[in-house]
Amino acid sequence: MQRIILNNARYWQTRLEVAQTVALTEADLRTAAMALEALFTIMPAGLAAAFELTKTLHPHMKTRGYWEEWETFLDELIRLAQQYARPREEMSLRTRQGEIQYQRGRYAEAYQSYRRIWRLYAVTGDRRNYAVALSNLGEMSRLRGQLWRARVLTESALAEFAAIGNALRQAYTENHLAMVYLNLQEWDASEAHFLQGLALLAPEEQQARAYLHQNLGLLYMTTQQFEKAQETFRQALALYQALGDEASAAQIYSNLGNLYQGVGLFAEAEEVCRQAERILKRINDGLNLARARHNLGMACAGQRRWDEAERCFQQALAHWRAREDRWNIANTLVELGNLYLAQGQRARAHLCLEEGEALIRDQGAPWYVQLRAEFAELRQRWGG
Repeated sequence: MQRIILNNARYWQTRLEVAQTVALTEADLRTAAMALEALFTIMPAGLAAAFELTKTLHPHMKTRGYWEEWETFLDELIRLAQQYARPREEMSLRTRQGEIQYQRGRYAEAYQSYRRIWRLYAVTGDRRNYAVALSNLGEMSRLRGQLWRARVLTESALAEFAAIGNALRQAYTENHLAMVYLNLQEWDASEAHFLQGLALLAPEEQQARAYLHQNLGLLYMTTQQFEKAQETFRQALALYQALGDEASAAQIYSNLGNLYQGVGLFAEAEEVCRQAERILKRINDGLNLARARHNLGMACAGQRRWDEAERCFQQALAHWRAREDRWNIANTLVELGNLYLAQGQRARAHLCLEEGEALIRDQGAPWYVQLRAEFAELRQRWGG
């Protein structure tokens, strides 16, 4: 039986390596996961095969949105790596665990996963995973509003990747640094790092190319360059669709929704937000579904379909409250307040105004600045 399990794992290892840039069917991925699960029954003989199969299966599971089930596998493999004293494999597994936690919006947990990798470096001397941890800790710091720390960490990661000659990871880290400069509103520096990241990529690195185009599109949207933003988002969307990455394609549809709303194309915004909603419901991505519903609420409000807009905002708000996500709660409250005010519901608008202002009053991260300005405008329109 042990030989059969190992041969089956080798079969799926080879098939997944060949299919790296091809979207496999759901049945394929579930069968490969079953092959991995079978290896758990023959430990420690199946340990090396399990680590290798996990490494190859991870990109497919990540891009298809099977995050909850996959995280269970990663938890078990981390336990096995600790049990059998395999710190190098634990580093690699925690890198993948952090990616899934980040994808699911559990940023505090992702931060702790990357800190653990940092500590394991002292035992393993694994510079690649250490540099990955630096890069991702930089991104986590950016999301916390710690922009100086984010820049220091990402620049350190860039130096590490350059030293070991890992151009792909350099490109991802250039993306992280570009996002730091975007938050600092240093637009030229941000664009330069995005373009440098794209220049580092080999032709076959389509996933990374799509990711950098997606975030470059955010820069162009932020700086109100509509045509360039639309073109860049569409390039990312085509790449994600070719790769079968539904989760990321849905995020592009949401980004396009924001772009179209910004220029008053509310019907077009609704169309792409509906596409995002359909995908995200199917893959059970609650975090990005809430974002899509917030955007859908704005598109419906722009068309004066008040009841439908309110329903979308309330659905998004319920998710943000469950996550205790301060910024997104406030962001949805300001839109809900504007909606109520447009209908003459001053008391309900005032409740949104009071709650939202209280949430952001003492927050110093740069992205709260714009939100405070939006609440100030709402209060002025309310008359208080």
